[in-house]
Amino acid sequence: MALANTAFEAQRAAQVEGRKAELARIAAYLASAHSADIRSPLVVTGAAGSGKSTVLAEAAKRAAVAYPGAALLTRYCGVTPGTGSLSELLTDLRQAIARAYGQPEPAALPNLEELVAAFSVEQATLVAPPKRPLLLIVDAIDQLSAQPQRTDWLPPRLAPGVCVVVSVLAERRELAILCDRLPAEQVLTLAPLGLDAGRAILRHLLDVAPRRTLSGEQEDAVLVAFAVQGLPLYLRLAASEACRWRSFDPPQLGMAPLPETTEGLLEARLARLEAPGRHGQALVAHALGDLAAASFGLAEDELLDLLARDPTVRATLHELSPHSPPIDEQLPLPVALWARLHAEVEALLTEREMDGVRLASFYHQQLRAAVEARYLAGSAADAYHQALVGYFAEQPWQLGPRTWNWRKIRELLLQQEATGDRAGAEQTLSALVGTLQQAASDMDDHEGITTVDSIIAAVQDRIITGGYWRLGMDMFTLQLAIAREVGDRAMEGTTLNNLGALANNLGRTEEAARYYEQALVIHEEIGAVDKARVVRENLAELRGDSV
Repeated sequence: MALANTAFEAQRAAQVEGRKAELARIAAYLASAHSADIRSPLVVTGAAGSGKSTVLAEAAKRAAVAYPGAALLTRYCGVTPGTGSLSELLTDLRQAIARAYGQPEPAALPNLEELVAAFSVEQATLVAPPKRPLLLIVDAIDQLSAQPQRTDWLPPRLAPGVCVVVSVLAERRELAILCDRLPAEQVLTLAPLGLDAGRAILRHLLDVAPRRTLSGEQEDAVLVAFAVQGLPLYLRLAASEACRWRSFDPPQLGMAPLPETTEGLLEARLARLEAPGRHGQALVAHALGDLAAASFGLAEDELLDLLARDPTVRATLHELSPHSPPIDEQLPLPVALWARLHAEVEALLTEREMDGVRLASFYHQQLRAAVEARYLAGSAADAYHQALVGYFAEQPWQLGPRTWNWRKIRELLLQQEATGDRAGAEQTLSALVGTLQQAASDMDDHEGITTVDSIIAAVQDRIITGGYWRLGMDMFTLQLAIAREVGDRAMEGTTLNNLGALANNLGRTEEAARYYEQALVIHEEIGAVDKARVVRENLAELRGDSV
């Protein structure tokens, strides 16, 4: 997570221009952590592509220098691991905050209602030492889901020593809700950038190797088009197009002038790439469509495998180059074919490391949304998700002794859910449970068993939010055995509480009560006061329901 955040901040903060006032406003807010005034969260908003992530990344870098003793937690939704849903985000933040202040790990709360309430209360009541304030920065909460998400996890009043900065798209429903709950001065809107800032950003982008210089006419044309909306993301795309111009070329796309919107520029770019004389519609659509359909991005070898397996891609490439050797679907797509296309879509993409694998994904959510609209609209999306299901389903759960296939663990279940294949998702979870049970029985060392527990934790959120109660019982029973094997009493108590919640969801109230009672005994024995309180509440609610 730290590496993903650091790489993201280095990439985004390298291009911050024209945001001196906004950065000063955020810095002043963070400096007021222990102010006597009652403070609210600070919301940064703006249009898509206005540079919210860039501003927050730079603010985080400056805060790390200005407040070395602070508990600075940054999460970039869609980039940072553990930000796939609101439940994952809040669970991760509660654990990270507890670690930052040397507190016991908080009780797992499988119910989103309880999780939201607990997080809100904790931010309103946390006791942060004067020299160690909590500075929490969460970027792009709109990327937690395509649907509007709850915002009541952000309390209107924060505890002394707690500062929370979040960013959200201007057009999202979440912003309207936050504006109703927070003082007007706590909403910071990024205005369009002016020409001077645009010129500085453009020249910075062109200065990256291989360095390019535009003629005065070319630079003016880009900046005039940019000035219509004043969005930094537009300049990133425009700069990558301008790099193709020779000094005597007119500043336009083909025979048309530069589009004045990011959407128009991207559409024109994709249309050019799809031309038969370039790469063909099939290769462009399926390469970018596969990336858009993947939940966390794709490794290069995964993308090459998927493209080679695609009959439409193979047929189209054969039509474009009838004298070339046929593409073998059992082998990756020849890297030269992808390299040519990658060179022209590189500005749309970024890389992040996850589970030790470098994954390609989209540089910005707006770019991903445009690709989804062009290639994954309606029923077209099912074909891409089905291709990913078939690809990962064929792979083993383990790549070797003690080497787990984390890519399959992360992607397969989500892809099956995207196609609406509930039965297939249940079969996948059942197979994973069986594999984990066998692996746990074969291991006698702490490290191996802990790895199995980590895998269970990785799919725990889908089990709970997806309603896979019976399979969840099997998985948490295995986790309970692991906790007892390694002697982790805290984990044992938390797992018993989870088992109680799942048993209750299945209508097995007596069994749920037994799990809760066992969890309560453990939490009281180890002095986990907060966890014991949660279990008591669960037990009281259960007994009240059963009367």
